[in-house]
Amino acid sequence: MNVYIIGFDQAYASPVLCLMDIFQQAFRQDGSEEMTIRLVSMDGKPILCQNNVQLNVHGAVDDIEHADIFIVTSVGDVGTDLPKYRFLVDWLRNQHNEGTAIASICTGAFLLAETGLLDGKEATTHWTASDLFKERYPRIQLNPEKLIINHGDLYCADGKSAGIDLAYYLVEKYLGHMLAVSIAKFFVHDFRRVSRNTYAYYDAKTDHNDLEILRTQQWIKDHLAETFNINGLLEVACMSLRTFERRFKKATGDTPLVYLQRMRVEVAKHLLETTNYTFDEISYQMGYMNSGSFRKVFGKWAALLPSEYRDRFRSQKTMSLI
Repeated sequence: MNVYIIGFDQAYASPVLCLMDIFQQAFRQDGSEEMTIRLVSMDGKPILCQNNVQLNVHGAVDDIEHADIFIVTSVGDVGTDLPKYRFLVDWLRNQHNEGTAIASICTGAFLLAETGLLDGKEATTHWTASDLFKERYPRIQLNPEKLIINHGDLYCADGKSAGIDLAYYLVEKYLGHMLAVSIAKFFVHDFRRVSRNTYAYYDAKTDHNDLEILRTQQWIKDHLAETFNINGLLEVACMSLRTFERRFKKATGDTPLVYLQRMRVEVAKHLLETTNYTFDEISYQMGYMNSGSFRKVFGKWAALLPSEYRDRFRSQKTMSLI
């Protein structure tokens, strides 16, 4: 098996190094000298990363004779750098046609999308780049809540640290479950994380120009503890139901109910991190008389139980009060 990773200037070093370490350890433990992991750049020159660390590479893209898996790591700035990599887009398409499995990490999904190979398919990228991705590639169904998406020989991992998850995913698929588990234990890594929602902050979009929807968003923020009533929102917005739902979804990307749920979950996350309120108390503050109902909503959007979230993210100051 030949695995190649391409790195780019001004990207983060950690995803590249973690991928290299995990695959190298996998090949070492598997005991096969026929497996190689190589790092390349576009031109074979060292990669200068965000933190001014310079990574030496094994060669250039043109030096690759055969890759079983080719991994595209995050691009430094997708807004300005994509045109520089036109050659790589064509190369990726040709390699895939010849049987190479291609995976992207974080904003590397933009390069994979440029090939057209993801058209009509689902993809994921870093949540901060989601809006730009949707705008540029309307033929691709973006699902940034998922850490990894698998199309058999095309893979996407959503964020920079999701490269770790992708590495284990590929090791498990190609080299076996027990080896992947063994390496995760060796590096003391989480194994099989399934959602980025645990780590992402919900971006309540306010950069649109719909003043009536902005007014409604502010009203929702100020009345999170109140029982949800669509008629109340219609009065604030001064619209019919059909018009309101259409304009709200266009402006924010979510339905009013989903928007309200995610706003409440973000506040609940903050309270779990910084206070000792019970989840029953937090649920009441978020307008739920039944904490079981809010627990289901919280689990859907945070991908953890409230107790698990608190154990993972509670501040040291709050912990010292217990």
